[in-house]
Amino acid sequence: MKSGIQTRLLLITTLVLGSFLTLTGAVLDRSFQVSVLSGAQEQLRLVIYSLMGAVQSNGSAFTLPDQMPEPRLAQPQSGLYAWVTDPVGDTRIEGRQEQAPGAAIAPDDPNAPQNIISEAQENWLVEQLSTSTAKWKIVGNQVVMSLWQFANPDGSKTNANADQWNGYREGRERLLSYFRDNDIRNTVVVTGDVHSSWAMDVTFGDGSYDPMTRDGSICVEFVAPGVTSPPEIPQVVLDAFIAQSPHIRYAEADRKGYLVLDVQSDKVQADWYLLDGIAEGQGAESLDASWAVMDGQKHITEMDGAELSNDEAPELAS
Repeated sequence: MKSGIQTRLLLITTLVLGSFLTLTGAVLDRSFQVSVLSGAQEQLRLVIYSLMGAVQSNGSAFTLPDQMPEPRLAQPQSGLYAWVTDPVGDTRIEGRQEQAPGAAIAPDDPNAPQNIISEAQENWLVEQLSTSTAKWKIVGNQVVMSLWQFANPDGSKTNANADQWNGYREGRERLLSYFRDNDIRNTVVVTGDVHSSWAMDVTFGDGSYDPMTRDGSICVEFVAPGVTSPPEIPQVVLDAFIAQSPHIRYAEADRKGYLVLDVQSDKVQADWYLLDGIAEGQGAESLDASWAVMDGQKHITEMDGAELSNDEAPELAS
């Protein structure tokens, strides 16, 4: 009997001690992880400070030295690799005039800001587009370039979202006029920012666009959806845009996902893969839309399916 009690006590003690050691190990492991993470964050903070300290300003632009203060910033696959270049495609800081107050603006508002990019940026862009010998010209763009308009009861129109290119009518029309007057073809604008999916013909707002033939389109724009960010556009507003804007060929504001841009010799195709949701247990993706611009054209065409399935896609470059 005494031996049985001792055995049970020994077993209980072993279990308690094992649980204690396991719990202690987990706490220590968690503390170690927190300590390592905190140290890494502090090191990264110091790297950022050193990078900021190396930046030089001439009053109108910022430059970095050829030799980075942290060598890993110039080493691919170092975990800190960064490519810093002139902000030519920037539409947030460099050269941008203050945005008009409010969410919308009249197209003919005399007080509207004029330029969303600087003169230097614009000159660089048109020069590159004019002199490029590439078959396709892909323009990485921060805010939507296509028109978002809705009609008012009196017949006038309002440009929605003054944060975009249509909030800066003079600069937008000057750039598009250059495209049109110099017959710049095979230009594809790829945009983000609005957490939703769009395929559009980029047009003027003067009635020169023919929704039947698509004549009057200047170039095309594909907008990538958000990955986790919530939609910024209620579906009812999006539907109103589509009903009044024939140059908007596709729009989807609710679902998250990604866009695959496939560049071929005869076309550039965008395929939107969207998810059934981003909550736990969701994440199944499906092809939602495929649109392409053909070689020599300036408008988009709906395609029957994706250019390449995920199984057939080439391996990523190493």
